[in-house]
Amino acid sequence: MVFWLISCHAISAKFRSSQPITWMQWVGRHVTAFYVVQWLIIGNMATEIYQRERLIHCDLWAVCVITASSLIVRIWLCGK
Repeated sequence: MVFWLISCHAISAKFRSSQPITWMQWVGRHVTAFYVVQWLIIGNMATEIYQRERLIHCDLWAVCVITASSLIVRIWLCGK
């Protein structure tokens, strides 16, 4: 846990000067919406890909789900 805290702080500090808000800070501010969207995506896809995909594809799926969640939450928040 300490490793993740230090890593997130270092990443946030690195990008703080160049941008007013980092992606991680944005997700932190909208964590509930982000969680709900991820839950909906994973819940609907899990039955389709559960035993079909291999373990090596998990990283790719994680990146795809996080990217899709970010885009959906951003679109949803702009429409509010």
